[in-house]
Amino acid sequence: MGDAGRPGAFDKPVSLRCCDHIEPAGTPPPLAPPKRCSRCARPRPWRRSERRGDTFGGAGLALFLSATAFLIQWAAWLPSFLARTERFYDLVGSVTYQAIAVAAVFATKTRDARTLMLAAMVFVWAIRLGTFLFRRVHQTGKDGRFDRIKNDWARFLLAWTTQGLWIVVTVSAALAAITSGHKQPIGVVGVIGALMWMAGFTVEVAADRQRPHSAPMARMRDGS
Repeated sequence: MGDAGRPGAFDKPVSLRCCDHIEPAGTPPPLAPPKRCSRCARPRPWRRSERRGDTFGGAGLALFLSATAFLIQWAAWLPSFLARTERFYDLVGSVTYQAIAVAAVFATKTRDARTLMLAAMVFVWAIRLGTFLFRRVHQTGKDGRFDRIKNDWARFLLAWTTQGLWIVVTVSAALAAITSGHKQPIGVVGVIGALMWMAGFTVEVAADRQRPHSAPMARMRDGS
């Protein structure tokens, strides 16, 4: 235990180099029982990132990025409504995915192979989906599902807001892991998950090639 049990041992600032932490006198107790360093056995208080994940301006980073997803949709809604067009609806959704993934990686303080892999998966998947949907709407000239709602500002805004909600829900698992503040090895489970992602991605690419000739695509062009 060394000096940890001696009275007054922590009256002065003590540098725990193996923990890379300086505990000044008068520091309030941590929210959770302190861990002990495996090398010096001194108590090591929980860091903020270990308790609540990475933060941005006092708010959770994941929460901030989720709110940003909605703000991007609302910002894109206004010019789209004024132009009465839905051509950039899917493209904005794809760019939002990519922006959130990149921002999460650069904003978090605990980047490792796992966080980079998750961000890359989100980024690549968004490129595939956004490219396909953007090209599809420009080839057909319109998305018939928007024929009625794009002239109604409230219903059109609801469509953009729904897209923001869809983005937040589908990216939430990766976003929570990236901004958790913990480093974890990829491990066997991560490798299995990556292989499953690759299999699903391959199936989606094959489906995208068949979709332009399907009956649902024809109904979408007609707005039915």
